[in-house]
Amino acid sequence: LKPRLAQPNIRDVAHRERHQGMAFVFACCAGSGQHTDVQDIPEKASELPMDGGSPPHEFIIRLEKTATNNKVGVDVARASMYLKVKRINEGLIMSWNQSNSDQAVMVKDAIVAVNGVSGSHEELLAVISREKVLELTIRRGI
Repeated sequence: LKPRLAQPNIRDVAHRERHQGMAFVFACCAGSGQHTDVQDIPEKASELPMDGGSPPHEFIIRLEKTATNNKVGVDVARASMYLKVKRINEGLIMSWNQSNSDQAVMVKDAIVAVNGVSGSHEELLAVISREKVLELTIRRGI
């Protein structure tokens, strides 16, 4: 006789709660008496690990707008707490990359702070548009 594995009738229920800046996903089972692990999902960009669970790699680049070169030169996706680089166009970041290959900004990098300001993507974009000198905190892997 071959042993048969019973397939319990499990209905997962997921709940989201906010607690001290973290979102928790709770999964529980109805009727089986079994429970699954709790998984923390960070809401802030500073708490997100890189792919593979490694700590994020972060660096700061300094850009200065001029009369002839005043565009940052990136297309971004707007996440709640950062800007995700989708494309690098002609502009300040492309110039930075040509001179700083060891700290080049790449597609999928995240801009998590501008001139020390972090917060919503609206705040980041506001600082980028009004300031002449930009210190961008770049996080790789989120």
